[in-house]
Amino acid sequence: MEPITTTIAVITAITTCISVRQYVKIKNKNEEIDSLLAALTQYSSTYAFEKCDEVMIDDCQKFLSSYLKGKSFAQILEGKTEAEKKQITEKLVSELAKRMKVNISAINIQQLSEGTLGAETVDDNGNILLYLNADLLAVDPDRLIFIMLHELRHAVQDSSLRKDVWGFSDERKAQWLIGNQQYVRGDSKSKFRAYYYQILENDANAFASAVLKNNK
Repeated sequence: MEPITTTIAVITAITTCISVRQYVKIKNKNEEIDSLLAALTQYSSTYAFEKCDEVMIDDCQKFLSSYLKGKSFAQILEGKTEAEKKQITEKLVSELAKRMKVNISAINIQQLSEGTLGAETVDDNGNILLYLNADLLAVDPDRLIFIMLHELRHAVQDSSLRKDVWGFSDERKAQWLIGNQQYVRGDSKSKFRAYYYQILENDANAFASAVLKNNK
């Protein structure tokens, strides 16, 4: 799945070294995304989850509630080295992936270009690769959980078309299949709205929002 560009909280301080240029790219992209939020909220509120979605959402909610124990992810990472933060993040992704029944071949936490916050791709052998922007560990660790869930949901979408272990309806899988075949890349301003509103992105955003609804 192409890189996610989703809303991110206004960043008021940078607590570790991060390039000003990269920060500006992320901030500018977030402002562009925020301009679409009112319409997207209305659209997402009408999105109907299936029974297997509700089970997945509930499992992820329960795990996060137990994991966070009332803390924010930023608080959990506080005082940790960069290497430790990455290790903790990778472990969290793996635990969420387990609840979502997806196999991730590689979790890459690194700087990503052009304001990209995360990405999910599938190679020719069917291996799922996850990418998370390392800068978020510095500027907004809590938003990173949303990105994890969003990208893992893309992994669910892709995996369901090869082997559906969840029980999605044929209609849902058909939507995702067509979405993959006609996927719009958000690589230009003229295509950004089409990218943001397409079924695959709306589903991933709606899923992540539902999981975090009671974990804020």
